[in-house]
Amino acid sequence: MKAVACPDCDLLHVLGPQSGGEKARCLRCGGVLTGHGAHSYETSLALAIAATITFILANTAPLMQMSELGQESSTTVAGSALEMWLQGSEPTAILVAICSIVAPGFYLALMLAVLIAFRKDRAPPWAGRLMRWADAIHPWAMPEVMLLGTLVAYVKISELADATPGSGMYATGALCLLIAALGASLNYAALWARIKVEQ
Repeated sequence: MKAVACPDCDLLHVLGPQSGGEKARCLRCGGVLTGHGAHSYETSLALAIAATITFILANTAPLMQMSELGQESSTTVAGSALEMWLQGSEPTAILVAICSIVAPGFYLALMLAVLIAFRKDRAPPWAGRLMRWADAIHPWAMPEVMLLGTLVAYVKISELADATPGSGMYATGALCLLIAALGASLNYAALWARIKVEQ
């Protein structure tokens, strides 16, 4: 028997033993208390690995390709931020770099380290610190904002020149879905329960 607080409404519950696939739900709000299944860590880790690979593709592949009068050009996320900086939009360039490159990169790196650490029966104490950092960085990881901006730019540019979406645009869309799926797959109560307490 153990006491668990609901992560959504903080109602305290006393839980008995559960079998592998069972979920315990809050009596007040219906939120999940524990039990994402026996393979929840592997699912979250697989999503984190897939999101990291997609993140690399989204930042190295061109977002869109443009051609006008026989000249072709393309740009990446980092190239867009650099171009904004060079054109005098420094605050916007910094925000694009933080929200589209730095924050998602750090968030995925931290989550990979955390989920690899949780593959052991008792995760080391530093995994808890990394999980707190990842939770603090997560609101700043907004590839969907970059995707929306790219789509708006694509619509505007396609009126003036021949523009086609690049593989980076598709990768950014996939990255948005994978980061959302990763967040939904995490059972924070179960993860915190497996952290080894420092003596």
